[in-house]
Amino acid sequence: MNKKFEYPYPMHDQVIELKTSCNPVIELETSQDENQSEISTYNVYAISASTITFEFTVTCKSVDDSNYSMVINVNSPESFFRHNLTQSTKKGDQYYFSYEFEKKDWTGLVTIQALLILKNNKKAIIGTPYKKGQKYGSSKEVFIRFTEPEESKSSGKNLKFSWVNFAAPKKKSGVAMNGLKWLKDHKNDIYAIDYNNIDEDSQFPRVYLNKNMNRDHKKLMDNQSKRDGLNTSHRNILFNKLASEITILLVLEAISSLKSSEYDSSVKAWENLEPWEKNVLEKSYKLFDVSKEEYNDELFRAVRNPLAYVKLIKNFPNKLQQSLNSSDTLMKGFKIRRNS
Repeated sequence: MNKKFEYPYPMHDQVIELKTSCNPVIELETSQDENQSEISTYNVYAISASTITFEFTVTCKSVDDSNYSMVINVNSPESFFRHNLTQSTKKGDQYYFSYEFEKKDWTGLVTIQALLILKNNKKAIIGTPYKKGQKYGSSKEVFIRFTEPEESKSSGKNLKFSWVNFAAPKKKSGVAMNGLKWLKDHKNDIYAIDYNNIDEDSQFPRVYLNKNMNRDHKKLMDNQSKRDGLNTSHRNILFNKLASEITILLVLEAISSLKSSEYDSSVKAWENLEPWEKNVLEKSYKLFDVSKEEYNDELFRAVRNPLAYVKLIKNFPNKLQQSLNSSDTLMKGFKIRRNS
């Protein structure tokens, strides 16, 4: 017979409130996760100071200090350091902590939380904490972000996508009534690029994601959480994979247009490219063995020379992989943005 086991343990019956401040002063930004819970984050990567001092004030009534300890847990899966701050000053129902962060020692997202910990073993009661060191209560989490998120580094235009049922596509705003029927031929695909419909905002071809894609993939892509975690990591990996594939397809389409231009003049050929094709190629100069100074002319000559063109295309995928961490390539110039 299975017994119902309730977890986590019942928490301390008083509210544990955590308030924070820092020097230099940084605005505390708030947002919501997928469960509509509030997330509070300090983005310290945006300031030049090498150290930031945080003051933590914890309020919790009716705490027996002989049996319980209030600590501040400082945790980061991406950083070498982990800390439990135990040295505090107490006045009434409030505990005061201070900690100086060296920016060079931390990376990614750091989680701050006040924890009420048992000092001594208690009489064992099923469903409650009783061992020394077990957590008896906790505050809401506050986050300190030491590394700028990849999505906020991107500058320039955004590739947007729309969810569409490829098996039974319906009319989308800005797309002709019969303009999506071709998606039926791709009903088992994850995405499709519509080169015949340019998004007015981004000025790039429309990208559609299949509502009927693998259920696990769709669940990951629907996740809009900004908190670090396994699901968020898997989502980011999937998005990076899609972004890489779409980048390759856009670049190859633009290269093909330049190669097949009816003009023998480099200037004329570039002038007659679609605006999005020019933008894609101009942001892709690091993906080809072509000098930035004479990029337009050299790229035009290369795509018109059969041997040079084969070499260009052959080396392109490797160049793309090598450039993923660069700040001025196509991958960093764009981000995929959700659009209904």
